[in-house]
Amino acid sequence: MYEVRNLSSYELTPAEYQVLSRGLNFNQAKQPDTRKVVCAVENAIGLLGEDEEKAIKALHKNKKIAVLPADKGNVTVVLDRSTYESKMTEIVKDCTTYAKINKDPTSKVQTGQQKTLSSIF
Repeated sequence: MYEVRNLSSYELTPAEYQVLSRGLNFNQAKQPDTRKVVCAVENAIGLLGEDEEKAIKALHKNKKIAVLPADKGNVTVVLDRSTYESKMTEIVKDCTTYAKINKDPTSKVQTGQQKTLSSIF
């Protein structure tokens, strides 16, 4: 079981705590393909009680919070989405860590990878 730390102003229900303590396999931290999420949730719902099933749906619908894995340990963290977004914006705007680029380098990187793979095969 995972520890859950609610650092948000949202008051989690006992069922929400219980389902989050199972780990984030029951709740996606990133924005995956919706079809995959639906399949995963349908599979997980079969393993959960009715209260936990409702808790998953409530957590998924609640756009005011962000449910994330902690950097270390088996801990699930619940944050106010506004707090999470402001922290992420602050991190990205840190000019000592990140540099702003003027052009998307994706196509250049892909071309380089294709050349490397072509030379191997």
